[in-house]
Amino acid sequence: MAPPTDTLRMLQSVKALPSLPEIIILVEKVFSNPNASAQMVAAVLDDDPSMVTQLLRVANSALYAGASPQQCQTAVDAVTRLGFREARNICLATGVVRMFPSDGPAVNLRAFWRRSLVVANASHELASYAPPEATVERAAYYTGGLLHDIGVIAMEQFFHEEFLRSRELAKEEGMPIVEAEREVLGADHCEVGEELAWLWRLPASVAAAIRHHHDPEQCPPEYIDLARRVHVVVKVFDGNDSCSPDDKDVIDEEWRTLGLSGRDVLMFLALASEQAEKSKVFESLLSG
Repeated sequence: MAPPTDTLRMLQSVKALPSLPEIIILVEKVFSNPNASAQMVAAVLDDDPSMVTQLLRVANSALYAGASPQQCQTAVDAVTRLGFREARNICLATGVVRMFPSDGPAVNLRAFWRRSLVVANASHELASYAPPEATVERAAYYTGGLLHDIGVIAMEQFFHEEFLRSRELAKEEGMPIVEAEREVLGADHCEVGEELAWLWRLPASVAAAIRHHHDPEQCPPEYIDLARRVHVVVKVFDGNDSCSPDDKDVIDEEWRTLGLSGRDVLMFLALASEQAEKSKVFESLLSG
């Protein structure tokens, strides 16, 4: 556990700060068990009917059911159809989105989560190109991508006036957002997100990816591959939820750092585009 910081103390002073739902902790534990079964997952989800409802909704959508006439009726059915990886990601996304249910005037949560889901899925895809020596579990690439900007939501909801001032300062002075945030709040959204990760007892790798998704070369060596891949995906989807082969030329140096060939990059961008469309559909199911 990281030592307390001024940012952490600032967050701890917020009485309304949400705790990570117990269901997410339990779900993460069962999915990390190599001997887990769909029945074991369902037993954990029995305590959260709304989570089961969401899983069934996604599993029975055209995105996953395809032309199958068979409707999933139980959590076991849904996990079996979706597969463990997809079911775990849906549970995590559902639980986190429920923690911040209302829009603030400065952040459209639906757009925010749509892009976060795009980054999560694309980061997970990019993890398949990770070098053999990378030791971070692949699931962390999804979580790191999903939560990379969670500090933005926390700042907007719990330090609203300061958040607005930082945006105004960035616009007036033409300075990077993170610099404006530090000027006004004494911390940027990356640091706030990292502290949230510590408060929620998320893996150190995820906390590091959140903290360093804008400056991956400053990340601890054991987590640098994760931070680099989330960073590249964030750049590819900068301000958007779609990408194109043109993005190949934008960040050539970063692609080389990740060890991807030109062919690898084009293949990844094609997969990322597919994942982006999938993420949009999932976000509409999640929000609807």
